[in-house]
Parts: sequence; structure tokens; C-alpha cells
Amino acid sequence: ENYADWRIPFPAANRTDLPVFWQIPKAGGTVVKRILGECLGMVEFSEEGRDHVEPTLQILENSNGLRYLNVDATSTVGLQRAFDLNIAQSGLADVMFTTLIPQAAKIFT
Repeated sequence: ENYADWRIPFPAANRTDLPVFWQIPKAGGTVVKRILGECLGMVEFSEEGRDHVEPTLQILENSNGLRYLNVDATSTVGLQRAFDLNIAQSGLADVMFTTLIPQAAKIFT
């Protein structure tokens, strides 16, 4: 019962889960990010938001049309900020990319 029903098209209005992509350096994660973000238009929670410190969650867009949240998913400081801003419950992100799986688990509690 803790697994998502993969047969439901994504994104769907009634889905509340946040898929997490374990990004391993030099393992093709950049290609996956480009496909999901630039081709499919998904909002990502990744290192793209590393230089932002706004007090609320925002969806931003880079020059390539990639939409991302203003929080860093690749640092412990960024993950703590994500937890404080209730990022998992916000419904703003379509996918999360991180190398810090154990630390990232906290945002789902």
C-alpha cells in the first residue's frame, strides 16, 4: 500500500506522491532530467534551486524552459529548508533529483 499506482497517468490531480530519482554522478541522470523537465514539462526539485533563499516555495523557469523549485535537493541545508517549507506536501514538484537519499527521506515525514 506504500507504493504508487504506476497505472495512473502522471501528473494527475489526485496524486500526492513525489517520485524521487536517485541521481548518481555520471550515470545518465542529466538525460533523465532533460527529458522530464524540458520535454515533458515537469517541475523538478533538484540542484537547480541551489542559489535561491526566498521565504516561500516558488516555481521558477530557466532559459531552457526548465521549471524548478527554489530549493536545493542536493545539500543537507537545502533538504532541511525543503522540510521546513513542507515541500513534499505542497504538490508543486513533479519529481525530485538528489544524491542524498537517506537525508531526503526526512522531507516525507
